[in-house]
Amino acid sequence: MLLVYHLLPHLAISSCFCIKGYYNSHDSKYFMATESKKTPERPFGGLKIYYSGSMAGVAELDLDFPSQLVTYMEQGGAEVLDKHVAIPHKGDEFLAAIALTHGFTFEEWQGLAQHEKDTRIYRHDMKLIDQATHVITLLNGASHGVGMEVQEALRKPHMGLNHTPILGLVHESAGANLSPMMRGASHVYAELFQLQTYTNLESAQQAIHTFLTAKPS
Repeated sequence: MLLVYHLLPHLAISSCFCIKGYYNSHDSKYFMATESKKTPERPFGGLKIYYSGSMAGVAELDLDFPSQLVTYMEQGGAEVLDKHVAIPHKGDEFLAAIALTHGFTFEEWQGLAQHEKDTRIYRHDMKLIDQATHVITLLNGASHGVGMEVQEALRKPHMGLNHTPILGLVHESAGANLSPMMRGASHVYAELFQLQTYTNLESAQQAIHTFLTAKPS
């Protein structure tokens, strides 16, 4: 495997599998994007997933949990469009990943005015949502961005874009604090948006598997 290091200390590119990912130095696992063909071993092949999680709001109690979900989806053959959101520790590695995503070096990104960075992130994320076949989001804490992303996905059919199923994962301990707007949206758009309670990593992965392998209604 040919490793090319650029910006992130562990950004790997493989010529044989077209694997590109961010290396998580905390748990020593790659976020992988592999070939898209759907097979029994890769049941999510051909799917483009937008992962929606809090970036500036309430962090997950288990900081590694989002990256474990992203790894699970990619190992199943899915392409996760915004994998950097799941980087556990929102430090320089996270900022470097954002910079790379937008075509900048870390230093160039840091030199941009805040309003320019905000505008680029908004436009970029909306574009990725429009490209996604599915959206998977963690809803364990309040996040303005997550709410906007879910709403954008729900609006896609009204803009002539593909219907995009959404899975909202809620830990059993956080269900009572879930926003009424989220619960209401899951009722109004029941054909697109489902909420699923989970207890641990295994149950969250099972919910994702069921969601991504369901036949379109």
